[in-house]
Amino acid sequence: MLISLNWVKKYLDLSVNAKELADKTTMTSQEVEKIVYPSEGLKNIVIGKTVKVSPMPESDHLNICQVEVGNGEENQIICGAPNIKSNQYVIVALPGARIKDNIKIKRGKMRGYESNGMICALEEIGFPSNVVPKEYSDGIYYFPSDVKPKVGESVFSYLGMDDQIIDLDLTPNRGDLQSIMGACYEFGAFYHLKPSLPEYSLNLNKDNFSKEMSISVTDQDAVPIYKLRRVNGVKVAPSPQWLRNYLWNAGIRPINNIVDVTNYILYLYGQPMHAFDYDTIDSNQVLVRMAKKGETIKTLDGIERKLDNRDIVITDGNHPTAIAGIMGDFNHEITDKTTNILLESAVFDVRHIRETSKRLGIRSESSIRFERGINTDTVEIALNHAASLIQELAGGTISEEILVGSNKKTPDFKVKTSAQKISQRIGMEISKTQLTSILEDLEIPYKEENNTFDITFPHRRPDLTIEEDLIEEVARMIGYDQIPLTLPTAKIMPALLTPIQSIVSKARNIMVGCGLEEIINYTLVGKSEVDNLNKKLDDTIILPNPMTKEHEVLRRSLLRGMLNVLRYNQARSSKFQHLFEIGHTFTGNISKGEQIEHTKLAAVLSGRYADTWQAKGKDVSFYDLSGILEVFMKQIGISKDYIIVPGSKSELFHPGQVGQIFIENKKIGIIGKINPQIEQELGLNPTFIFEVDLDILLKYPKSKMSKIEIPKLNPAYRDLSFFVEKKYLNQDLISAIRDLNILDLNSIKLFDVYSPNKEVNSFAYSLSFLNSENSLTDLKINSYMDEIVKMLKEKFNAEIR
Repeated sequence: MLISLNWVKKYLDLSVNAKELADKTTMTSQEVEKIVYPSEGLKNIVIGKTVKVSPMPESDHLNICQVEVGNGEENQIICGAPNIKSNQYVIVALPGARIKDNIKIKRGKMRGYESNGMICALEEIGFPSNVVPKEYSDGIYYFPSDVKPKVGESVFSYLGMDDQIIDLDLTPNRGDLQSIMGACYEFGAFYHLKPSLPEYSLNLNKDNFSKEMSISVTDQDAVPIYKLRRVNGVKVAPSPQWLRNYLWNAGIRPINNIVDVTNYILYLYGQPMHAFDYDTIDSNQVLVRMAKKGETIKTLDGIERKLDNRDIVITDGNHPTAIAGIMGDFNHEITDKTTNILLESAVFDVRHIRETSKRLGIRSESSIRFERGINTDTVEIALNHAASLIQELAGGTISEEILVGSNKKTPDFKVKTSAQKISQRIGMEISKTQLTSILEDLEIPYKEENNTFDITFPHRRPDLTIEEDLIEEVARMIGYDQIPLTLPTAKIMPALLTPIQSIVSKARNIMVGCGLEEIINYTLVGKSEVDNLNKKLDDTIILPNPMTKEHEVLRRSLLRGMLNVLRYNQARSSKFQHLFEIGHTFTGNISKGEQIEHTKLAAVLSGRYADTWQAKGKDVSFYDLSGILEVFMKQIGISKDYIIVPGSKSELFHPGQVGQIFIENKKIGIIGKINPQIEQELGLNPTFIFEVDLDILLKYPKSKMSKIEIPKLNPAYRDLSFFVEKKYLNQDLISAIRDLNILDLNSIKLFDVYSPNKEVNSFAYSLSFLNSENSLTDLKINSYMDEIVKMLKEKFNAEIR
């Protein structure tokens, strides 16, 4: 951002030079990239007046010019510029002068004719080509008729080259500094100065503007403020010299008096504006709406652009006349034939402007300011000031009425604080008087009562919304270099894990103990990877402005990410994979203010165990994974038992090998085999996976740890095998045996399962019996076994093998 010190001093009584101001700005506010002195390195360049211009004999482009250079002297100068004429005030580099690139001008001859100096173009004295008006791009510069310079005087003050320009490297949050007035408020705060406001006067004309044109805004959230003014009977012409000077020192090319006024107002207030040729609007209405998908517009740069339904457009009711906040339409631009204009001043939604600008690849001065935030209090002020300037420079009459399409009130951000609280946060003593002085310097309104400050942030500072923003303002105004370096004096307390941190740490240790390896996936995924556990996107959190299509959705589950890791590893010859992940998943509807974050554990087994010298490897199975789940649930220390209920609607799993995990009546997860079709699509070996919600587990009481004495006697073992119908699960059978409350029953272990046919399963268990006081007799153990067999026959219709 280029800040002209001459422009700033028009509204702020600064006595410091650019170097001092730049140093203060760097230490207090924003980094200064450089200071530009436009006349640096140039000398002996003066105002000249062409007295006589004659074509050089035997030349088709050179002219012999007699030029007044002051003190009654005339120099003969040879010039080849096509736009050189008599009676022009021009830029003359005298013999001995230094121009751009330190080139020295000498007396010389050209085709036998003496040339004592050089008539210069703007580029030749250091102006960037992108700010030179097009009418001077192929020739020398001559001053417009409004300037009556004194011949022989230095040219620098007439071209604004006596200025000092500070180039700020702005951070995105300081949109207020993208204007001269914003800079005045900032610089004034440094030196306890208050800027004066720009002055203008309006001569209004009563007409039928509101009857001749209607205005409508379809989405007032996207366009919270939209206002129009009409100026009739203008004469489009080149801008006066003073306006050109301000613009090219701001890095803007002067175009004509109408467009230049809108750019001047843009830089003065930071308020983007647009001027339409009123007579090119086919209908008698302005409709601001969202573009239709596929709709096109030819922008001012001559490019045909295709629009999307997220783009805001200004239309004449049928066709777009501008892409709101970014660029106007080629067919509605201001030309030399324009006589009536429509001035627009508005506020457009930040997200829409940023999205459109990024998609179309257009970064205009307007779009940048809308993206970073503008002062909504000056929308109408800027509109009126622009109309006043246009009337001054181009004539015409200003319609009394302003057409208002939308005018939503900007919300106020308020905070309450105290000098004591700010002192604690900054780390040094801040008195109430000091805080009051800083607030007044920053022109932040406040009310103070009983040492409490009730503060309302001004709309010109959209970066200030919370108390921490205010504390930062106080700290930087004091000076970060003035804050003493002190060690913290608070007591150092032992770092205790939160309940969720504790269960996560424990779960990680258990999984590692089971031989699994941890992976970490991105939390953000593409829409195509939203887990098939629920295909609906209703409660999926989608980012409004994702960096890439692969990272636009917050994941609902860990499972899809794990399958992608399996695919990646298997494609690189990893035959057996045993992995787990602990991470966050998200569900909720942002538009309804919902957002739910869950911490989950997922584990997966895939492929085939490696061969060993003892045995040949085998494929992983459901029972391998359910064993890991059992170990986890036992060691995590939940007092309640879990059950697996067969079946799930999820298409991610094999319909016959999936179960939902419940504690009491609360679902905590899912376990099963991946659907063979998905395994085939991803190129995976047989894969088994489970996912458990750790947040839900936290809600259940922990099982109490008890001290168990090491038994002095050895347990006695008995095997039991039987057939039962397939509807009965292992958990059902073990729970039923446990419910017999046989005190001497030490453990039950399933060691074999097979299915001889479609109706029944065969389960084989190893049961151990132990009494810590006495040895158990065969008679006693047999009575226990008889009791168990009887129960199995009666309750499960079991057939003992």
